[in-house]
Parts: sequence; structure tokens; C-alpha cells
Amino acid sequence: MKEFARPFILFTFFILFLTIAFNVQAQQNWPPNPTAVLKNDIWFISNANGTVTAKFRQNLTRDLCASEEISSWTDAEGNPNLDWEFKNGEIRRLAGSKDLFLKGDFKDFILEFEFRIEFGGNSGVFFHSWNKKEKAVGHEYQIIDDMNRRIHPTLQRYFTGSFYQLFYRYDASGPINYQGFNKGKIMVMGNHVELWLNDKLAVNVEAGDPLWKCLVANSHSNSDPRFGQLNGGRIAFQNHDHEVVFKNVRITTLEKMN
Repeated sequence: MKEFARPFILFTFFILFLTIAFNVQAQQNWPPNPTAVLKNDIWFISNANGTVTAKFRQNLTRDLCASEEISSWTDAEGNPNLDWEFKNGEIRRLAGSKDLFLKGDFKDFILEFEFRIEFGGNSGVFFHSWNKKEKAVGHEYQIIDDMNRRIHPTLQRYFTGSFYQLFYRYDASGPINYQGFNKGKIMVMGNHVELWLNDKLAVNVEAGDPLWKCLVANSHSNSDPRFGQLNGGRIAFQNHDHEVVFKNVRITTLEKMN
């Protein structure tokens, strides 16, 4: 190894160490802001000082497991997705590798769902995403069998309820029930994002703040300029070669108020 290369390598490792240390410390001081508050069908977003920074009005709520909504679920190209089954109010992954996409783009919304994952299974819910061939790419609510997973078994940012690649689940009170249903919720209001797991707040972040930018820059999706930008996008259930079942899937669209 040439002598001039050693200082450069040491400097690179030093910067990497500082980045990791900053990320861990910042997430330990989580959450930075209060959660969204609902009053008379209006959601209020406040900063750490309690000042209201944005308001969103609730609009239509759709039951995405209702029979009349089956045609709203497709493959990436808008065609019927035979890798998934709709039966008795449940959405079940059957086979194949195609993710299941909800028609349309969504920016500000609340997505509620219940899910059951098989032993050792892996899946997820994509939001503000796009497709690459038959797969969804972008921001993801992680779903995995925490106790029996085969990938990254000790990394918190891969637990169920985590903001995949970016923020680990804050409340690590225990593993999910892989034998039964768990409750998930994704809330996006402008740059404000909340992820919930079994009625407990799991992630509460502001897109675009220094920590967000640092984590996006160090993610394995940083080569795509759309990653880290909450400008609207697709919602999809991930087909990760494991059985996963969803039910009671509802989406409420939101409208930002001046």
C-alpha cells in the first residue's frame, strides 16, 4: 500500500465513525417533535416548542379490502396481479415475485392496516415509492419476523415498524406476534412522518432535517435522487417470497390547509 493512501483510508474510517455515532446519538434523543394531533377532523403538526407549523384536513377514507376496491390493486403495470389473493376481506401473497400496487399516487395520507407474517418471513409496505420493473422501490415500513429473521438479526433499523434503511423502531418493547395479526399505521403530512406498530409510536421524523439528510446520504438508495424526497408516489405491499396477509386496510387522504 502506498504511503499517501493510508492517511486517506484512516480519514475515511474516522468520518464513517463520526457519522454512525451521530446517527445513534440523534436517534437516542428521539422523538424531536410532538406527534400529530387530531381536532375536529383537522390534523395539527407542531414543532418542539409547541408552535403549530401545518394543518391538514381529513378527506375521504377508503376500505381497501372491500370487494369494490379489488380492482384498485394491480401489478406495477396496472394489470391484475395473480401473485396475490383477495378472499374474505384479506389480501394474501400467494406466489411469484410481483409486488402489489395500489392505483394512483399519494402524498399526504394515513394508511392503516393489520398484517400477519409467517415464521421467519419478510415483507413491507412501500409509500412515496416508485416501481422498478415488477418491484416497488423507495420508502418502506418494515415488516419482518423479528425473532426468527435470517437477515440482519441484531440491527434495530430492520425490526418491524422501522423506517427501512433510515430510522429504527423507537419502542422495542418486544417482538411482533408472527402467529397472529399486528396493527400498522403510516402517517405522512408534508415532511412529517409517523410510523405506528400495535398502537405504539415507532418512528416520528421530519423529512429534510439534518439527521434525515445524513441517513439518506448513507443509505444504499442514495444514488436515486427521489429517495428522501416526499413528493408523492405509489403505495405497495412487498412480495418477498414469504407468506404475508393484510386485512382492515384503510387509507384516508389529507389536504393541506393554508
